[in-house]
Amino acid sequence: MQRAFPWTRIKRGDPSWRRRRVVQTLVTAGFVLSVLGILSLCKPWFYFVFNASNSMSGLVYLVLPGRTPALGDVVAFYPPENSLYHGKRRFLKIVKGIEGDRIDIKDHHVFLNGIKIGWVHEQANNGLLLRPIESTVIPEGRYFVWTPHDFSYDSRYREIGLISDDALIGTAHRIL
Repeated sequence: MQRAFPWTRIKRGDPSWRRRRVVQTLVTAGFVLSVLGILSLCKPWFYFVFNASNSMSGLVYLVLPGRTPALGDVVAFYPPENSLYHGKRRFLKIVKGIEGDRIDIKDHHVFLNGIKIGWVHEQANNGLLLRPIESTVIPEGRYFVWTPHDFSYDSRYREIGLISDDALIGTAHRIL
């Protein structure tokens, strides 16, 4: 005669199964949050950034400070203070343009080295006016950061502009 584990005796539709499933989920979530809390004490070596925007996929990113980003890397940075965001808020975007790349704005479209990469809107969802970045060549120590989301608030707009090395926190890697 085989001995069954206690949790195998409960059928899926049974109300006690649902309670047990809720408890298991809460315990797992508590464990994950505890581990993230303990790891956040290691801030000189890495940070966790929670993505609250729908312009980037993923919920949690691990940020490694002090790394020079390459084209296509996801970076975390502090945007300049502007009419939409105040204080030290962290942004996550993709490095789309680097030193020497050419940015042009034509008919509300953004071009990077002659290739159309997105649209520039005249106003934000809350009605505030948005100004497109001026056409330029990206200088040394600056990055054009972007996401493919049509309404992403990124380097397409003067309020964000080209991100300097000083504003970068580090390269970001999706973990959830």
